[in-house]
Amino acid sequence: MLDLGRRLPGRQRDAVGVALGLTTGPVPDRFVLGLAVLGLLSEASTQRPPLCLIDDAQWVDAASLQVLAFVARRLQAEPVAVLFATRGGEAVLDGLPELEVRGLRDEDAEALEQLTAAGGTSDWALGLTARCRALLTADHQAEDLYREAIDRLGRTRLRPDLARAHLQYGEWLRRQRRQADARGQLQCALDLFTQIGMAGFAQRTRTELAATGVRTRRPGPGAQGDLTAQELRICRLVTQGETNNEIATRLFISLRTVQYHLHKAFHKLGVTSHTQLARRLTEDEDKGFPSPTGS
Repeated sequence: MLDLGRRLPGRQRDAVGVALGLTTGPVPDRFVLGLAVLGLLSEASTQRPPLCLIDDAQWVDAASLQVLAFVARRLQAEPVAVLFATRGGEAVLDGLPELEVRGLRDEDAEALEQLTAAGGTSDWALGLTARCRALLTADHQAEDLYREAIDRLGRTRLRPDLARAHLQYGEWLRRQRRQADARGQLQCALDLFTQIGMAGFAQRTRTELAATGVRTRRPGPGAQGDLTAQELRICRLVTQGETNNEIATRLFISLRTVQYHLHKAFHKLGVTSHTQLARRLTEDEDKGFPSPTGS
């Protein structure tokens, strides 16, 4: 389906790339992202009816869930199914058809496992299959499946699925009382979720880490002192009115590198626009943070 994204209008294509962690850039507009997802699913439905599954919807951040609910309410004529799996009532999903389901019987779980085994041959498909099978498998067999899932998903560009594999493996390790091993997997998951901006899953991971004895701090908007020298230099040039291309030329770096540093700086400072960035830098200078040198 990602190949279909190349056919989207520029802003929509960029929004999908940032949302999936494939590219860097400012947080996309929710309406633009919703239109992009609608376009992707509509285009995919011309080939075969797709099923869009949002698992653990209670952990999806509010902005993403609003986009997905927006999409679900507007897919009325297309042969597309959108399924939200959640453990609690999410207000943003009110009005959508509901069905309460309970745990599968052993024979049903086995039938589902056999069905998913034929789901595809790409690393992404096989990685998701391994992750799902691990959730349904006895403890002594689950570890190999979690490792396979992480190995396969690590070869793809889809960071959200890799992050969830680390999280679920870490949760499994903690239940096995292997606290040190669990911390390593959970920290990998937390780093990925934080980079991607999946706040709900990041908080779930912090809760798991706390259960292993690790205390984590929920990140909030930082200050200039949290930026690297290169991030701060680029931010200052942006506020002076220079374009990304001009900054790349001035600093002898690629345009992609400029975009990467700006994405990280925006996240650290808790801003989403150049105007907010300029205001934040001015406020921090008033508090005594030094200006960068060599700019």
